[in-house]
Amino acid sequence: WLHAIRIHPDHRRNGIGTMLNEHGCSWARDRGALVARLMIEDWNEPAHRQVTKLGYRVVSHWDWATKPVGSGEVDPRTNGGKRVPGEERLS
Repeated sequence: WLHAIRIHPDHRRNGIGTMLNEHGCSWARDRGALVARLMIEDWNEPAHRQVTKLGYRVVSHWDWATKPVGSGEVDPRTNGGKRVPGEERLS
């Protein structure tokens, strides 16, 4: 899965997303992957156009459901929730 690729609005339409996609696919191919998958929100037309140009095709549609479990207030210091320690860190 190619996951959570975001390009800052100031840097969009400069080929960065395409380069990230190509690098990710190359990395995966070198490790034996046969397929690259990604998901795009249905409202994100620019992303749909981009991945179509990159050779992806729609194979499924998903339904999203949400349920409030807290106050909904965002604390920017924690990206909206309490941090959970991970086993691996990139830093």
